[in-house]
Formats: sequence, C-alpha cells, structure tokens
Amino acid sequence: MNSAAVDKPVPASRSLGASETPAPGAVSPRRFGADPAAGYGWVSIVLHWATFAVLLPLWFVGYATSHPGSGSVLKLIHTHTTIAVCAYALLWLRVLWRFREGHPAPLPRQRPWSVRLSRALHYLLVVGIAVMLVSGPLMAWSAGNAIHVFSAAIPSPFPKLPHLFSWLLAVHRTTSRIIMLAILVHVSAVLKHVAFDKDGILGRMLVAGRRPPSGQAAVGSRGTGR
Repeated sequence: MNSAAVDKPVPASRSLGASETPAPGAVSPRRFGADPAAGYGWVSIVLHWATFAVLLPLWFVGYATSHPGSGSVLKLIHTHTTIAVCAYALLWLRVLWRFREGHPAPLPRQRPWSVRLSRALHYLLVVGIAVMLVSGPLMAWSAGNAIHVFSAAIPSPFPKLPHLFSWLLAVHRTTSRIIMLAILVHVSAVLKHVAFDKDGILGRMLVAGRRPPSGQAAVGSRGTGR
C-alpha cells in the first residue's frame, strides 16, 4: 500500500459522501423562515394569523348566503368569492407549509394525549381548508356560474352539472361547519392554557422562536406532517 495515499490529508471543504453522517450534535443548514424545534418561526406565525383573519369573514359571509333574509344573496356570494380568490394562494401556502414544518416539540408539562389531540385538531383544520379550496370553485362552476372577483369573472370551464353541484354544496357547507367548530375548540384550548396551565403556549404563536446557535443541537424534535 502506498503510504503517501494513506497520509494524504482530506480537504476540509470536501462534502460528506453518501455513507458518511454528520457528527453528533451538528445542526443542518437553516432554511428560510423554518420553524425552530421548540416553537414557530415568523412565517408560520404570519400564516396562522392571516388565515384566521381570512376565514372569519369568509365563514360569516358564506353563512349569510344560506339565509334568504340576509339581504342580496348575489352580492354576498360575490363578496365571498372575491375574498376567497384574493386569499387563495395564501391559504394553500398555509396548508403546504404546515405539512412541511410539522409541529413544535411538546412543552414540558404537556401530557401525551393532549399533544396528540391538539395535533389531530390542527391537521383537521388544515385538511378542512384544503377541502374548501377545492370544493369552492368546483361548486360554483358545476352550478354553471362564473366566479366573481371584484368586477371581473372567471367563467366555468365545463357545462352545468346539477348532481355534482348538489354534492359539492353539501361538502362545502359541512366542511365549513367542521372548521368553525374546530376553531372554537382550538380557541377554548388556548384559553385553558393561558388561564390555568400558564405554560406559555400562546406566546409561541405571538413571538418567533429562536433557533440554536450554529453547532448547537436543538432540544426536542418536531412532529412532522410527513
């Protein structure tokens, strides 16, 4: 064996091979806006509150359209679709970002069943939003209607389909009620943490968590949606 080959130093800048693993405690490179292990990053916080600000008016306007005595139903529908289309990309980003980032590590005093329940409720909300984003446009188009956005209109790409419309209308209305019920449970749980547990869980969605310094491993691990 050639001793020169054995003694030859390996350049420090060489990347790890497929069979090599980083040293214990090493931290992977930071992704833009990614959540830290013990909390939420600023992207998650902005998406959370922006989604809440969009869902409330969408729900109330949508609820009003199902009641004949609520004024001009057509104007309410146009208001509903305008808000929905303007926030469409934002809401899809909210769904995809949460499945990518998962959830922060549990707080020290959180019970395992409570953590599992809260994550299940959270994913129910996210999946419900995705269902609404798909069923909404298809519902309008299957009724033979255009989707109105301010003074513009997005025409239906297919002919009127009454049976599909009836099914999508039931899905859309049922999902909207599930979402609002889940939001009420979610808010009640947060108030319980604030008033009784006093464990700082609300603070994680108000102030972005800090990532550990370079070279220092994070404590705990995130529960991912993958």
